[in-house]
Formats: sequence, C-alpha cells, structure tokens
Amino acid sequence: MQIVLEHYLLNCRQWGDKGQMKRFLSSFRHSYYILDEAFEQQQEFYSVRIQSTEHPGTILLVGICSGGIGLLPSILVLAKPKTLFVGYNSRITIFDIDDAKSVFEYELDSLFYSFTLLPAEDKILVQHETGMVMLTKEGVVIWKFLGDIITNLQIDNGFVLLDFMDAPSVSLVLESGKPV
Repeated sequence: MQIVLEHYLLNCRQWGDKGQMKRFLSSFRHSYYILDEAFEQQQEFYSVRIQSTEHPGTILLVGICSGGIGLLPSILVLAKPKTLFVGYNSRITIFDIDDAKSVFEYELDSLFYSFTLLPAEDKILVQHETGMVMLTKEGVVIWKFLGDIITNLQIDNGFVLLDFMDAPSVSLVLESGKPV
C-alpha cells in the first residue's frame, strides 16, 4: 500500500517470510535497517519505504521482524522534525528521514500498543501493555509509568485515565506522569 503524505511517499507491506522482505529491501540501491532480526520468535515480516518528495533520492528502508503477538507494528511520521517512529514487539525505534539513519531506540517494559501524538503538548505518548512512556518528538523520555495490564486509556483535560485488568484505576497528570 502506498500512502501520500505532505512531503513523503510511504509504502508499507507485509511479507510471507523474512527472505522475501530482505530481497525487497536489497532491491534498492540504498542501505536498509532490519528491526529485531535477532528476535527468536519471528512470525510476521513487514517493510516500510519512505521517500521524500522534496529530495526524491532520499529513501529510508526499514524491515520489521515481528513476533506476531500483540498488535501489528505501528508507524508515526512527523514533518517537523522529519522523523519516523516505529513501534514493534517491545521496542520503539526512531529514524531521521532526511539522513535515513536510526537515531534512537527504546526498550519498553512490555509489548508495544500505540502512539498518540499530542500536538498541543508537542509530545508523543507511547502505550505498551502495562504502562506508558511520554517522549518528545526527538525521542527524549519525559516520564514513564508502569502498572498492570491496561484495559482502557482516556486522555481528558490534561490527565491520562487508566483502567487495569487486576489493579485499581489510576489518573496521571499528562505533563508529569505523576498519579493524582
């Protein structure tokens, strides 16, 4: 599938096996990254190709080896700074799109769940199975919270409301991550 964004062409694809994914990535005359290639329980394989419409020669190629547990890998593309966030397995990797380089990797405490872009705060909230991490758009960790398995998350009036499977609900201050 090809997605057209303001400054980028984005191509996302699932592959039947790692060999197909690697052949696709190596068919371009650019270096590429394979995320979690050493992950022991590889079940699903995905690729992301992002090309700048302003600088057509700039191509970022990323392969993802997924355990096939939890949710599908997820991407977040930011125009400023020109950054690609990839959430997969229990990790986040951030790429500088213009330089086509990995700039940051963060190990989560449990399986990745979702990205929530918070434009008013200029931050990104990353939810994983048992907690969350607040990041700047550059990948700097502002706060993290670890609890039980999250069953519901709601952002309301500067607070994050969390319901858990086997623990009481918690309300966190969005800016600091501190419980109320």
